[in-house]
Amino acid sequence: FQDRYRALPGDYASANTSINCPVLQCSNGNGNGQIDAGTSMETLYTWHHLNASGFLNGSYSVVDTETSNAPTDLTSPKNPYGIYLQLIYDGIYGDNAANPVEPNKNNLKAGSQLPIEITAEVDRKIDDGLPLQGSFQFSVYKGNAATAPTLATCVDTAATPANWKIAPGENNCGAASLF
Repeated sequence: FQDRYRALPGDYASANTSINCPVLQCSNGNGNGQIDAGTSMETLYTWHHLNASGFLNGSYSVVDTETSNAPTDLTSPKNPYGIYLQLIYDGIYGDNAANPVEPNKNNLKAGSQLPIEITAEVDRKIDDGLPLQGSFQFSVYKGNAATAPTLATCVDTAATPANWKIAPGENNCGAASLF
């Protein structure tokens, strides 16, 4: 998407003129290089932009008249465990309790309810295998789950460096890929 449009999906300020949205007009982001949260709808525009430009299968759309930026089945994809994914600019990853000054970055939250064995294996395959550093880190993002992942359950912080706490049957961990 960035190669084709020279912008991040969701943040793309010319989406309504450059992307052919089949059902609804594509809403524009503000073009500041960040997939903004809060009152901005950019976290939802992301999936609409990716879908309408052919980078993501499915049917995701959002209009500016929506009153909530909370994900729904119409606006956002889910992980294999039924939890919404999130592309966002924030610092909600790593060890936020011990280091609340994590730098904000654009990141993809994989959602919660992820088995620890899978989360740790993905980290080993694509990054450094360490949940509190690198480009793939632990995240407390819960999506539409009843409970958020906790650092104490998913990460062995007593180890140096901290490691994923492999506990068979632990199925509520989460992670974020940082860009």
